[in-house]
Amino acid sequence: MPPGIFDFRVRLLALALLLPGPAVGDEFCVGLGPGATHSTLQAAIDSARFNGPEEDAVYVSLELSYEAQQLLVTRQNLYLSGVGDCVSLAENQVPIEGDGENSVFTITAINDETVRMRNLRIGGGGDDGTGGGIDQRGRVNLSLDAVTIAGNRSALGGGIHVQNALGAIGEVKAAMAAEGIVVR
Repeated sequence: MPPGIFDFRVRLLALALLLPGPAVGDEFCVGLGPGATHSTLQAAIDSARFNGPEEDAVYVSLELSYEAQQLLVTRQNLYLSGVGDCVSLAENQVPIEGDGENSVFTITAINDETVRMRNLRIGGGGDDGTGGGIDQRGRVNLSLDAVTIAGNRSALGGGIHVQNALGAIGEVKAAMAAEGIVVR
């Protein structure tokens, strides 16, 4: 190795360690016990939204039950994940039930936001319009990993309705029931 090359590589590595990494948001947890930051899922989603443009994480614990939910995710980058409790954050599939009259999740975006969901079971949504389980509208990249969507109903897309999305659905890894997905 020519003289100076090793020194240059060491200095480059040292400089890279000083540069800031990608913007990472805050973590919130919905639960009752230690580590919980919120007692309702919508309050945690809202806190993440007003926290800034970085992707915030909202952990949904099994410490509470989530019934009659009508959740709004608006213009934000969000990671939503089911966990057993707010201390260990061990992954668990958490049921989130709708009120039977509205979409369980309504996701709207305008600036290519990303919403990632993991370890959730979304059911009980009902809507005479669109998207009983998830109604996605606008330029959002939706990623579902280990998400079960079942027991929802709607005129268009009982499971998921997607309108004006980035591509179709950014990445879907979901166990889907026969309720359907509508992409317009």
